[in-house]
Amino acid sequence: MQSKIISATLCTLFYTPLLFSITFVYNLRIAETTRTRNTAFGKLKPSVAALTPLAQFRGFDTDFHQSAGGVLGNYIYATDDWYARINAAVGRVHADGPTVGEFGATEFDDLLLTGGYSWQMAEKTRISFSGHFGIPLHRDYVGDLVELGTGHVGLGLQLDGVHAFNAEQALLIAARAIYFFPRDVTLTLDGTTLHIPKFRLGNVVDFFITYQHIFDEERHLVGAGYDLTYTFGTDDPTDPSHIRTLNTTQNSLFATYRYAFPIKEHLSAIILGFSYGFLKVPAPLNHGYSATVWLTWGINF
Repeated sequence: MQSKIISATLCTLFYTPLLFSITFVYNLRIAETTRTRNTAFGKLKPSVAALTPLAQFRGFDTDFHQSAGGVLGNYIYATDDWYARINAAVGRVHADGPTVGEFGATEFDDLLLTGGYSWQMAEKTRISFSGHFGIPLHRDYVGDLVELGTGHVGLGLQLDGVHAFNAEQALLIAARAIYFFPRDVTLTLDGTTLHIPKFRLGNVVDFFITYQHIFDEERHLVGAGYDLTYTFGTDDPTDPSHIRTLNTTQNSLFATYRYAFPIKEHLSAIILGFSYGFLKVPAPLNHGYSATVWLTWGINF
């Protein structure tokens, strides 16, 4: 009887751990908007450093809620053809619901290393190919109601394309796939400890598209776009045979505004972004929303 109770509770709370992992470093919408290069104030220098305070809120049909707030930091070194990037973040996560109580913790996100190379395909079209390597900074807290970071090593590939219609308008497209390596996890529930060997967090596939318009001598940029995130291959913690897997879908709309200005001889910019996503997840939560707001300050040096 006790095992049935534990199984039912797990099914209700932890059915898809990728959904319960809030991550800032893997957020494609923020990553793509902070990569935009601006030549309005002269020749660009190779390094860009940026800080991004941000917050995310999730709600579901069952009145279960999650939230996270923190700071994302990144450094980019770029030439005309290739770039390398490192992302790191820390924040506070919180979750509560009518039947699950309340949980909160301060945690580090994963450390994400990215590198890529780009080619000029035509006069107004450029593509780039990137690789991602994610390093977990803590174990997978699969038993918590929410966690910052995945707790798994991630390996991924990404293809980007940009087409400039003219000097003021451009279309950006990106596709990304990330595989998270399995690892042993331990779950404690009501005093009972469960060991799940080779737990598969699953895979993530993203498709991203945005339109950008620049005006006032490239000082101002506005953008709007769509991002589809699909997760699959996640182990059901209630199935020790690892036969049954789970998946989720998130459709997000987002908008950004960037203001560029010089600080002495260095180009600087402030970016304000907001996204709203529609979640489709397994029962009992079924459907929900995800809202994210961020403010980035970056400098080129």
